[in-house]
Order: sequence, then C-alpha cells, then structure tokens
Amino acid sequence: FNGSTDVAWSAGSGAVFTGTAGTVTLASPQLASAVTFKTNGYTLNSGTLTMLGAASFNVDSNVTTTIRSTIAGANTLSKLGPGTLILSNSANINTANTVAGGWRIEGGGTLRLMGDGSLGASLPDSARNTVTDIQLNQSTIQAGASFEVSQNRRTKIGTNSSTNRGDGIIDTRGNALTWYGSLQGGPGSLRVINSGPTPGILILGTDDINSIN
Repeated sequence: FNGSTDVAWSAGSGAVFTGTAGTVTLASPQLASAVTFKTNGYTLNSGTLTMLGAASFNVDSNVTTTIRSTIAGANTLSKLGPGTLILSNSANINTANTVAGGWRIEGGGTLRLMGDGSLGASLPDSARNTVTDIQLNQSTIQAGASFEVSQNRRTKIGTNSSTNRGDGIIDTRGNALTWYGSLQGGPGSLRVINSGPTPGILILGTDDINSIN
C-alpha cells in the first residue's frame, strides 16, 4: 500500500500492517527498511526478514505484535513506538560490531525477548568491551521466559541525546532473568519491575562466567 492504492511489494521498502490482524507467513526471504504495526495482534511467521537502511520496527500504542521469522541484518535495529514487540525466535542472526548493529530500544514501548538469541547472533569474547549491542532509552526490555543474557552483550542506558534522561526498565514478567552482560548507565535511572502474575527475579552476574563456582 503506497498511501492510496495497493501496489506490488518492492524489496527493501517499508511495510505497514494495519486493518484486520492475522498471521503473515514469509514464503521466501524478504528485505525491508522499516516495519510498522498499527493494528493489535499481527504475527510474522517463517522465513527470514533482513532489515536494511533505517532498520526500524515501529509499534503503535496499545498494539502487541509477534515476530517468529528469523531477523537478519548488519544495521542497528530500532524498536520504536509505545507498543510491544515480541521476538519469539531465539535464534535470530542479525549482527553487531563496533560501528553498527544490535538493538536500539526507544519511544516508551516494550521489547519482549524469549531468549538471548532473540537479540541476534552470538558475540565473541572480544566484543564485551568494544561492541554496544543494546541501547535502552526510556523503554522496557521484558523477559518472555527465563534465560541468561550472554556475558558478551553490552547494554548502554541513555544513549538518546535528544532526551538525555536515560531511564530504562527491565521487566522480569514472572521469570528468572540472569544478566551476565554489562549494564552501563547514563543520566537517569534503571528500574527493575515485575509485571507477571508470579514473582520474578533479575540476577546480575559477572562478565566472566568462568569465575562463578
């Protein structure tokens, strides 16, 4: 849809999901620069979705959407908007390096993870002090299951210079979330909450698992 009429999909374009929600199956690998969800209840299933350019996922207010497809790409992936994006695939293959990649979460919404691999491909030991693959700005990272965040993932809170408040939330949602990766703060605060019906716990580990006996 180009704003006035339906048109053939052009690889690398932006996709907008609105109207009646349902499950959308990617029958073949797809390229996109931005994906926007305006209606609650959409699910992207199967296939590989490679994000290019702005590489953004924008989820509107009161909207929850699920991506089961494999997410790929080397650009920084942005989760924007006040809604909730669920990454149910714990084997995504998007990458991060010292220049780009990883996730930038801002706009007041929630990114729900089902495992460390939801964030993307595993990082080498050398990345833990050089690669920032999670940027958390005035938004929420939510655990959708109990899992461990790799010691090689580095999270920075408050990288959004336009607001510079740095407030971020980790929501255990009734799960046991073990965070071995580093958490580096900026102006503002990091809050830990539990929105689940049962108690949850956040365990802050060390970036050297070998030192845990």
